Amino acid sequence: MKTTIADKEKIESELAVAREIQLQLLPSTFPAVPNRKEFDIYASLEPAHEVGGDFYDFYPLGDHLFGLAVGDVSGKGVAAALHMACLQASVRSLIGTSEDIVCSS
Repeated sequence: MKTTIADKEKIESELAVAREIQLQLLPSTFPAVPNRKEFDIYASLEPAHEVGGDFYDFYPLGDHLFGLAVGDVSGKGVAAALHMACLQASVRSLIGTSEDIVCSS
């Protein structure tokens, strides 16, 4: 019984750390494009599970263009969160916004 409880506590602790890492990968500076007076964009994420593959990101694409990505990677858990991080980095790489890239695929 003690082993089962310890294992459960360890898993819960690891999921909490993974959730915190996932949330740190998302944009947190708002407004997302401070030099644009035409609009303001704000966002937040509250995962239904401890950690998952949900994400959002903002991409300034020049003087008159702005990109927004919102996604939900299939599945939940640490694997989905890691896939989300790689997908986010890939999108940033493809559009030429290499700031803060943590992972590449």
